[in-house]
Amino acid sequence: IKKNKFDVGQFIPSTIEMIRSYSKEGKVYALPLSVGFWANYYNKDIFDKFGMAYPKNQMTWEEATELGKKLTRVEDGAQYKGLTTLGYYRFTLSTFQSAFDFKTNKAVYTTDAFKRSLQTYINIISIPGNIQENKAKFLEGKTAMRVDLDPMLGTLAEGISKGVQINWDMAV
Repeated sequence: IKKNKFDVGQFIPSTIEMIRSYSKEGKVYALPLSVGFWANYYNKDIFDKFGMAYPKNQMTWEEATELGKKLTRVEDGAQYKGLTTLGYYRFTLSTFQSAFDFKTNKAVYTTDAFKRSLQTYINIISIPGNIQENKAKFLEGKTAMRVDLDPMLGTLAEGISKGVQINWDMAV
């Protein structure tokens, strides 16, 4: 970067800071190839069926969890899941928490921020009947919301190309 006077300012600052966090000295050992985004993918038909307003942009995890509780239910013999997401490790990335401090080479499971992240995840997976599952299950039409990364778009596109009929949208 110094030798070639490469301008890292062209990248989103948080991506460079995350890369720096992997080095004790704050060095940049890689450059971002792309930046993923989190979105709340939701099934509009489920919201319509239960008379609920669609998720709004910039919902907090607490708001999404509360909405997920209201949507998780058994109706006409079918189990509806209100809110699913990635496994815990990937989930911590959505709350900007890492399990490891690369500067001290120590785990950070006991920090307040990490504990809050863990509690948020526990709140989601503890909703009775809110079975966590892989993103492809969203295509089966029984999951109201799926908070996931942008590759979810590929899952949706693949399903639609195979004839899956799902009335979806996303909030960011």
